Amino acid sequence: MRRIVQFTWAGLAALFIIPLVGGFVSEWAKELGWYERPSARVESAMNWILSLGADPMYRIVAAFVCGVAFGMALDWLLRRREQHGTGTTAEPIKREGEIDYAHGLALERVQPSLDLGNQQNTLETRLVLRNTSGGPVKFQIERFDVVMHGVIVRSTGIVATIPKDGEMTILPNKGFSKKQYINFTARGVGSIEYSIIYGHPDKNPMRRAYKLMHLDLFKKSKGFSLNWLVQNESDEPI
Repeated sequence: MRRIVQFTWAGLAALFIIPLVGGFVSEWAKELGWYERPSARVESAMNWILSLGADPMYRIVAAFVCGVAFGMALDWLLRRREQHGTGTTAEPIKREGEIDYAHGLALERVQPSLDLGNQQNTLETRLVLRNTSGGPVKFQIERFDVVMHGVIVRSTGIVATIPKDGEMTILPNKGFSKKQYINFTARGVGSIEYSIIYGHPDKNPMRRAYKLMHLDLFKKSKGFSLNWLVQNESDEPI
């Protein structure tokens, strides 16, 4: 609809406005005598340009303007080259009716789980993810590392789909064993780092979500508490 209105206004301008303005300018030129002896007019204009070029101040100003223009052009080319060299990817243009998946996979919270009766997975650190896009999201965990006191628990290959406005708790492939948990000090320091690719369930993944978080583990006589703080994060198109 907007294009139709634009074309309509352009057509009206071509049929009515432009001829009126052209006729006015033509009559004004006749009144000022611009059409009398046109060759003399051109010669006078050329002489004015030559006299201006002979002025030393004009040369200085012209050189300054040309230098500024050249510097701006060179700066623009270098910025384009730097963006291309660093692999900066522009956000894809969203077409009308398409689902916007930008920042569509949000971390709601880190949810730890302690089971002293489980010898192999005594302490698990789970991720609670929420789908904030306008449609279903399919994701795949490329990397999910939990580090505590130098011990790394790594999970990969987890694939799932979260419905629109849905929430899902991601269970790691394994957790810290009971022996490892007992050896943790009263206040443990660690980190969580994950990389997840996601997008529409029927298409290839189109974005990558990354987070690096600092962990503080406080062991108590009955249970424990876990604090987490995001240190670095990104959500970019693939």
